Amino acid sequence: MDYPWVIVDEREGVGRVDTWSEYLCVKLTDDDEKIDIAVCRHEVIGEIPSEWFDDDGVPLPEFSDENGYLVLPEFYEGWAGSTKLTGHDGGYLLGELTWDEGPGPPITAERQDVDAVSGALKSLGWSPSDTKALIDAIRKATSKVD
Repeated sequence: MDYPWVIVDEREGVGRVDTWSEYLCVKLTDDDEKIDIAVCRHEVIGEIPSEWFDDDGVPLPEFSDENGYLVLPEFYEGWAGSTKLTGHDGGYLLGELTWDEGPGPPITAERQDVDAVSGALKSLGWSPSDTKALIDAIRKATSKVD
């Protein structure tokens, strides 16, 4: 079974010209005692279409809630075909969580092993300052999908 990524922590990634959200994610493996740990980002689908707004920058009724806030459709028909949307960040549409190639591929660790989780965090460049609290968050997150 292909389990979904579950966010257990987040931080801001910083580049030369921009910033983005990075998430420490976990998911169960087929072996219930192990988890995959990865740094993930939401896939950027593209810019929010300007056609969704009026001339004053207010979302059109079909793209807004009763308070005038932007409401996204479930799917976006873009250049890559139909894509499920999960949200937006600034002016960009966001898709599913995917692991980020920068820190490297997901690392498999024993779910309850503090040393293994701490080692995985270090390998991924994520500060393991509070590994025990993080393991508790991992236990909670992975118990929801058991």
